[in-house]
Amino acid sequence: TQQATLTAGGNLVQTGVSGVVDSGNNNRNLGAVLFGVNGVQVKASGNVSQGLNARISSNIGGAVNVSATGNVIQSGSAQLYGDTTTIQAGGRFQQGETASVTTITGATTSTVNITTGGDVIQAGQVRIGGRTLTITAGGNVSQTDTAAIGKFLSGTSSNNVTVNAKGNIVQSGNAVMLGGAQGGAASGSLSLLTGSTGTLTLGGAGASSRTVTLTSGTGGIALTGTASVGLAGGTVTLASTGLVSQASTGTIIAGTLTSQSTLIGDVRLLGTANAVDTLGGFIVNGGSFAFVDGTALSIANAISAASGVTLASGGALSVTGNVTAASVSLTGNSLTITSAVNGGAGVTLAATNDITLNAVIAATGTVSLQNNGLLSLSNTSTISAGRAIRVANTNAITLGGTLSAASIVIDNGAGQSSALDGTTILTGGQFRPTGSLSANQLPSGGTTPGFYLTTGRFTQNGLLRVSGQSNGGASILRIDASQSIALSRTSGILGTDTWLVLGLPNGARASGNLTVRDLDVSFSGLGGGTALTGTVNGHTGQDAATVSNIAPRIDGSYLLNGCPIASVNCGITLMRDIPPLPPNLAFLFPLLTSQASGDPIFSNFLLFREIIFGAILNPRDEDDLLLPLVSDQVY
Repeated sequence: TQQATLTAGGNLVQTGVSGVVDSGNNNRNLGAVLFGVNGVQVKASGNVSQGLNARISSNIGGAVNVSATGNVIQSGSAQLYGDTTTIQAGGRFQQGETASVTTITGATTSTVNITTGGDVIQAGQVRIGGRTLTITAGGNVSQTDTAAIGKFLSGTSSNNVTVNAKGNIVQSGNAVMLGGAQGGAASGSLSLLTGSTGTLTLGGAGASSRTVTLTSGTGGIALTGTASVGLAGGTVTLASTGLVSQASTGTIIAGTLTSQSTLIGDVRLLGTANAVDTLGGFIVNGGSFAFVDGTALSIANAISAASGVTLASGGALSVTGNVTAASVSLTGNSLTITSAVNGGAGVTLAATNDITLNAVIAATGTVSLQNNGLLSLSNTSTISAGRAIRVANTNAITLGGTLSAASIVIDNGAGQSSALDGTTILTGGQFRPTGSLSANQLPSGGTTPGFYLTTGRFTQNGLLRVSGQSNGGASILRIDASQSIALSRTSGILGTDTWLVLGLPNGARASGNLTVRDLDVSFSGLGGGTALTGTVNGHTGQDAATVSNIAPRIDGSYLLNGCPIASVNCGITLMRDIPPLPPNLAFLFPLLTSQASGDPIFSNFLLFREIIFGAILNPRDEDDLLLPLVSDQVY
């Protein structure tokens, strides 16, 4: 017929067997095929069932409409298709074996709509699809085996698919939901939505489309097993009022992963094979956000979470959008940040290779930086922490901008470090106590607030400003270098309330200019020395050397403004400066000769800086009287 219409007061059963048999009692039994050139309309007050090879179909341009007060059930290889195909069931819609609901090949409209008061159930090698597909279920939507939503014709995917369940959406086995791109469409979409208390579980082959939107209620979103979501270059959007989780064996593939503002629970996307190019705006209002990406990742828009944010990239991690959370951890093969990162209780930045910061990094707790390549802070960057800044990098460090924390500890091992012109350090510390201090009594990063750098070589360019975190507050700056410290010869270190400690082990050397409140130099080994210039506690010239301090002893190789550090009137006594004495004169200098036996009284004697020994000019002089050098004049 041109338009086929069939009405049953009870159930309508299409057995798939040729011929039509009417069983009476308001039930209708159909044979194998019900076809209408311009469409088919089937109505049943009970159920509509199809089995075996049963088919209800129309020609191109025709509409196939099946409605039942009860259920619509397909089994065997049953088919429903028209130019448009519509199913309305007061109960459930159920498919089994190889049944299908699609549109006809060459359809002009190719729309499929399924609406139920109950569940939509797929099991077996079944499929539902059309270029536009909408499923609206009053109950749950479930898939298992190799069931497919969004597949029609032979291997062709629906362009735009919407599945809306008042209850849950649950996928298992190797079932799949498809939208768009498999059929070559440049722009397809797949939208899955549950009710306000629903759970969305993808545990089969997943959900694949150029654009995927997953929305769930308080039951959350669970990506289990090896479920794959999205397509390369596409967009995946998540929204949930419950937990969002992903197994480590799952995969999210997208050009952009983003969220709607309705993400309230924790989000844990931990698939190690995730391949997302960009994190767009991702806001978690009531929980934490953890994301693992197996490839290079860009943070293009704001990322925030009420709790913590943890982002790990298997490639380069580039952050241009602001990241805000109670705590933040960013990890990548390399890490570049040109935005603001506010981590509340703490911020951790880690990379296998380089870290480059032209950013504002802030935390009320500790900021930790760890990497093996180059660590570079631009001269406009800021790192501030309420508690501490910790840096671990044994390769190369460039400091710049502002570092502010009560305790700043930088472990560069035997690597190379430098400070850009204009670098500012705001840190804690204390004013130096009076009197001599041994090397062990000098402040260290493990016990006393301040700035502490351990390195192989340190080079400071231009001006390095150091001060306490409050006006007039004390600050400590300690640099330990196993090879050398090279301060700028023109500006150098400026810290009028700063206690500067230079640690020079193993014969290391230091040079350059400084203006500080107090100076201590600690050295060990042979061949070291300093060639420092500047001001200490307002004193210049030789007075600056006098008010400075050195451990373990005064040494003529360690100079400030050309004078030995801790010397008086620029004078010093060293055994190597005193020529051997004739035996008959040794009794005049018992303190000197006692040094040969290691008598400590010699060292104590040298602390009396007012006593300056001179050297005999020429012991071979035949004059009766040999005068020592007792002043700057030669007699």
